[in-house]
Amino acid sequence: MNRRLAMACLACAVLVAPACGGRGSASVSSDPAGVPVDAATLWDPNAVQDPIVTYRLRLATDPDNAALHNNLGNLYVLRNWMEEAIREYRKAIDLAPNSSVVWNNLGTAYMKLGKKGDAMSAFRRAVRIDPRYALAWYNIGVIHDEQQDYEGAIEMYLKAASLNPAVLDSSENPQVVNNRHLTAVRLRRYLEEEGNLALPLEPMPE
Repeated sequence: MNRRLAMACLACAVLVAPACGGRGSASVSSDPAGVPVDAATLWDPNAVQDPIVTYRLRLATDPDNAALHNNLGNLYVLRNWMEEAIREYRKAIDLAPNSSVVWNNLGTAYMKLGKKGDAMSAFRRAVRIDPRYALAWYNIGVIHDEQQDYEGAIEMYLKAASLNPAVLDSSENPQVVNNRHLTAVRLRRYLEEEGNLALPLEPMPE
């Protein structure tokens, strides 16, 4: 078997795809989430590959890399493949159980599936690992919000903003564009941090 054909068949095996063969060319395969892959191009350095395929190939040679599993999970979330994302986050957690980032990402995937209880557990695990993780506190607030516990939501948003004001910036945290309570959060922050110093002082003409 020549080297190119051997590599093409290895690519099929790596992606849990149908066996190679047929008319002397590599068959079209797919990853478990349905990304089509032409195995004959996988080893072509000039080929433009789907990033999901790239991550799966990297994981084939480095399966114990928690960051690769996490980042592949993020790509699945962006394509709305939540079950596949959860599978990758769970693998990352098995390898790096104290990663607050992975627990937060897992919570996000559960939220998108409507599994609020699982999401809350994941977000709370994230803040137990890192009590200063602003984004996880914000996400806990989102769950309170969806449960119509608006006061609890504002408290969590306020805590997140006190840890990292950028969490209220849509360029850093795009979900804030849909948040109806940020005016109240900003007002509370002002009253707590600056409002008590905002005395009615007036300058005199000089």
